[in-house]
Amino acid sequence: MKKSLFILGLGLVFMSQMQAKVLDVSYKVGFGMFGQMGIADAHLETKDDSYTINIGMKATGMGTTKIRSFQKSLITVPNHIVANNPIENFSRRGIRRIKMHIGLTYSTNSEQISKIMNDIKEMLKQHEGISQSDSLMVNFDTFGDSSLNIFIYTFTKTANWAKYLEIRDSDKWCIV
Repeated sequence: MKKSLFILGLGLVFMSQMQAKVLDVSYKVGFGMFGQMGIADAHLETKDDSYTINIGMKATGMGTTKIRSFQKSLITVPNHIVANNPIENFSRRGIRRIKMHIGLTYSTNSEQISKIMNDIKEMLKQHEGISQSDSLMVNFDTFGDSSLNIFIYTFTKTANWAKYLEIRDSDKWCIV
């Protein structure tokens, strides 16, 4: 019994080493089955979550991970690519970034620019959809070809795409 378990263990290690050589993976030991265990243990595979590579994780198998793109196509990725790259789960972050530029005409003087920037910052501080615990910046940015540009950088309190768009649009209308 113990000999058969030992031989089975050697077979698993040999098979995973062969898979690693075929895939030209730098980690030569145990990437098939053991790499799968590492991916499952990382708690990254929540169905329909969004990741930095704009995907929704669908299934993780012995050697591949199936991913559903936002365009609804099914993508199969070898586990060594998933395991060797950082994955950021956007669905669990709770906030979304708003990053925009507003152009003012060159006839706007420095006092007006300062007042506009202060008004925008105050409006964002009062907005119920804007996170007050994360970055909130309103700064003069650049001298554009035809405008003086103000940079706005802040975060919403939601990661939900539809709610984010509503908050972002309401901010734009308040600024106008």
